[in-house]
Amino acid sequence: MTIAEYLRSGEFLRFVDETLRRNACDAVDRYLHENDKPAAKAQVYAIPAMLQARGPQGLEKLAANQVAKDEIAAPIKDLWQRIGDIIKSVPGPNDDLTLRNLVIKELQEHQLLLEETGRKERKENRERLEQVLAHSVGPYFEHFVCHYFFRYRRPHREQPHEP
Repeated sequence: MTIAEYLRSGEFLRFVDETLRRNACDAVDRYLHENDKPAAKAQVYAIPAMLQARGPQGLEKLAANQVAKDEIAAPIKDLWQRIGDIIKSVPGPNDDLTLRNLVIKELQEHQLLLEETGRKERKENRERLEQVLAHSVGPYFEHFVCHYFFRYRRPHREQPHEP
């Protein structure tokens, strides 16, 4: 199966609807559980706007800029730190929350990555990964934002949402 075929497949739709949703909901629930006074919804409204205007790199840059601000409240800084960790373009060690690692795991499960025996295979795998990431980031953050708004209107000390 090619990457183009995979992106049109039921497997990819399942990945978007199940894996990405579950991971996004978990990320929101952990954030809300760990912060007594979570970031206002206005902060979260910036996520889809930035993705639409500047893409994943723009969101990653916005997250880094927000974290670097000294005058920003701790819960807001924590929210943007988490968003930056999720979307970071550089692979991180032992970080199962990153979108990149979720996509790598998915591609490995469907045997869509080549065995990296040389430079050519590494380049091809990187291109495949970037293709799937480009189709995954929007749906991931749609799930994230929707779940944040859903949970924000309810007491955030409740048990995490069960799929």
